[in-house]
Amino acid sequence: MSNYITVSISPIFNTIVTNFNITATQGSYLLTLNLLLLGLGNPFWIPLSEKIGKRPVLIACSGLFFVSTIWAAVAKSYGSLLGARLVQGFAASASEGLGPVIVADVYFLHERGLYIGINILLFTLGTSLGGIFSGLIANATTNWHWVYWHQVFLTGALFLGTVLFQAETNFDRPLDNEFGEGLPASQLAHLRARAKSSWIKSLGVTSWYNSSQQFGIVSPPMA
Repeated sequence: MSNYITVSISPIFNTIVTNFNITATQGSYLLTLNLLLLGLGNPFWIPLSEKIGKRPVLIACSGLFFVSTIWAAVAKSYGSLLGARLVQGFAASASEGLGPVIVADVYFLHERGLYIGINILLFTLGTSLGGIFSGLIANATTNWHWVYWHQVFLTGALFLGTVLFQAETNFDRPLDNEFGEGLPASQLAHLRARAKSSWIKSLGVTSWYNSSQQFGIVSPPMA
């Protein structure tokens, strides 16, 4: 959705420029500054996720992404739309940085290539599909706001899915297990039995808080 929304402005670019009576250069800021914030947000979200957990960060980011998309849909001026696009980029930037980090949390070193590839594939699809579907909507109506209204439904579904199904993945992996297959099946079953995990318990947002770690400094794995 981060790349989907970034490129979705392309089919309605001329309409927005005409509607707000702005120059093409001003209109280009709606795209370029959104891309800039997509990159600048990572140095903030990644250290924060190591401090308080990836689940609360992703919930906050997807919620902010949803709200800023509503803002873009109802924007009545160039300044308002630009502000919404800036917030969209900052919120969506978490996806670019945290995706590979979550893959590293969940999978061993020899497994990560496949899932990093899937992650990159989804970004590529978002870039392609954003322009296609936005173009179809722009061709079907003269009201360019509908390009953003359809994104409101998508980002709303994203936020709901994140709240209900995004698990916390932070943990300290011992270096001895980084290259291996993990614990023996008997030990793993014992750990799972002790954890007594459930979907309801996974809905919390305070399961990981590293009080010993300073914000902005990622501690190395425990040996």
